[in-house]
Amino acid sequence: MTDRGGFEGLDSCVHCGFCLQACPTFLATGDESDSPRGRIELMRALETGELAPADPGVALHLDRCLGCRGCEPVCPSGVRYGRGLEAARALLTEHRGVPPLVRAALGVLTGTGDGSRILYALTRLVRATGIPRRLVGWGRIRFAMGMLAATKPQGGGRRWRAVKGGAPATDASTALHRPPPPSPALLFRGCVMEHPPPTSPHLPNLPRPAVPWLRHGRPLLPRA
Repeated sequence: MTDRGGFEGLDSCVHCGFCLQACPTFLATGDESDSPRGRIELMRALETGELAPADPGVALHLDRCLGCRGCEPVCPSGVRYGRGLEAARALLTEHRGVPPLVRAALGVLTGTGDGSRILYALTRLVRATGIPRRLVGWGRIRFAMGMLAATKPQGGGRRWRAVKGGAPATDASTALHRPPPPSPALLFRGCVMEHPPPTSPHLPNLPRPAVPWLRHGRPLLPRA
């Protein structure tokens, strides 16, 4: 069997369209080519040679994909979209190459040296000014500003200070992050329908283990 490098993950797609509403780029643009279903057709054409890796349309729509794979859980056919996307992007990179500026940016963003620490410190300062939120829009720079604005923590970081031992936050913004109170859980061991019905005329046609639970509001665990 020929190794297809990941494109085989797209074979089970039947074009049902369940993935459309799970794709953030399709919801933003409304363009079928920016949906998982449309990109799968582009990737299939890329594998068979119907479209060349140098085609600007292929690169445009595949580059717009966020790679979130939100389409995979809603797919009834089990399409491995992420595998196909990785194969297609590897093919595009093989033919286009990676510009030096992109290599340098990736090295700084994913590294652990002084350059990365300085860059992230500067981006946090820019984010604190609120400017990125006002510049959100289309285009590389505006899209990057939107991504930067979206990383701002909710509640101004007070929850993190509370976790580290500082004063607990009491405002409404941090209250949204508190876990909900525990709720009671009811567990029946075995099949309760195997027990005879109760004799009480007020609780007819109920299995016997359920009667104390309904009377006292407490779970009963009958043995199987």
